[in-house]
Parts: sequence; structure tokens; C-alpha cells
Amino acid sequence: MSTAVIVLIVVAAVILLALLAVLPRMRARAEERRRERELRERRAEVAQGHRETAAQLETEADVSAAEARRRRAEAEHRAAQAQLEERRAEMAQATARTHEERARLHDEGLADHELVDDADDQPHPTAADDVDAGQRRLDPRDTGERGMTDPRDAGPQTTGADPDPLDAGVPPASRPRR
Repeated sequence: MSTAVIVLIVVAAVILLALLAVLPRMRARAEERRRERELRERRAEVAQGHRETAAQLETEADVSAAEARRRRAEAEHRAAQAQLEERRAEMAQATARTHEERARLHDEGLADHELVDDADDQPHPTAADDVDAGQRRLDPRDTGERGMTDPRDAGPQTTGADPDPLDAGVPPASRPRR
């Protein structure tokens, strides 16, 4: 055999061995690229799913927050109403205590000054003396010609100041003079 054929066989064998050594590496790289591409696609799918879930949960959270604000506002309204009712009850209790105290004073004779007029020792008219407590009545000192009314029947005067809570619910005739 000639040397050229031997060199050609050796060169072909070296190329064949090189191809056998490089071919698995090329296959491995191609496989690695295919896996990376699949991984990128899978990542994109999963990320999109998470974004959709996040958007849905955010919408639900917004609805829940709005409902919570609405319920909080209702609770605050109910609390304000309860406070108002408590204040009214306290005022009613204070008025009841005031009337009870005045009744005790009258029972003990300590409030006779409210019943007798200092000027002419005439008894003051009381709510029981009225046929209708809301009606106007004549002043006992009036001769009947002028039609004067008892200024104590006029009710509380509006002075811009808060009314005395102790006078709340007390008929004008039974209020102490100040």
C-alpha cells in the first residue's frame, strides 16, 4: 500500500474519531438549548398564571376593603347613635333626679318660696292650676283689661347660651328664680 493511502486512512480515522468525540457534545448542547427554551416557555406560562391570580386577588381585596370601610362606617354610625341615646338617657335621668329632688324639697317644706309670691304672699300658679299647661293665663295681679300673661309661662328664653340642663323638662312656673 502506498503511503498516500495510509495517510488518507489515518486522516479519515482521525476525522472519524474527532466526529465521534464532538458529536455527543453537540447533541448535549442541542439538548441543553432545547431544555432552556422549554424552561423559558414554562416560566412565562407560570408567571402569566401568577399575574392573573394576583390581579384576581387584588380585585377581591379591593372589594373586601370597600366592604370593610362600609361596615366600619355603619359601626361608627351605630356607635354615634348609641352615644346620642346614652346622652338622652342621661338627660332624662338628670331631669328625673331634679324632679325627685324638688319633690323632696316640697315634701320637707324647703321650697315654699317657690309657691308663695314675695310681693303679696299670693301662691304662685303651678302647672296643676292650669287647665292646659301650654295655654296662656292671666297674671293674678292683672285687672283683666290689658291681657298680660305670666312671664314665667314664656318658657326658656333663647340667649344664645346653652339652656341649663337642670331646667330641662321643668315647667316654667316651678323653676326657681335666679
